[in-house]
Amino acid sequence: MPDTIISFTTIEYPNQEMMDKGHEIFEKEMATLADKLRPQGMIKFHSSRLFLPEGKLMMGNWLEYKDMAAFEVCNKICLEVFYSDRACSCFCLLVSLLRWQSWTFKWRQHIRFNAGYI
Repeated sequence: MPDTIISFTTIEYPNQEMMDKGHEIFEKEMATLADKLRPQGMIKFHSSRLFLPEGKLMMGNWLEYKDMAAFEVCNKICLEVFYSDRACSCFCLLVSLLRWQSWTFKWRQHIRFNAGYI
């Protein structure tokens, strides 16, 4: 576990309809993507609705990788998939309206913080 890299991303949606549509697209796309990431070192993937006291509409994605090298390879694959023509035709407009925050850290040691809008 000491070399495990964890990537946690939150996605905030402006309304329930967009969250439902986004989750539907995400589930379909991630099944295929996960099959590409597992052989490269992704060891765990979990996505779920976050229930916050503020009533925000948010999803959280938790991914674990065996080490930093696996994370870097998998991250490159994810970026290629998310910025492909096929992905853009599926959800570019949807993604442009969402707020994303992402954290990547080594087990018990913070490595990187990225947050912002896409």
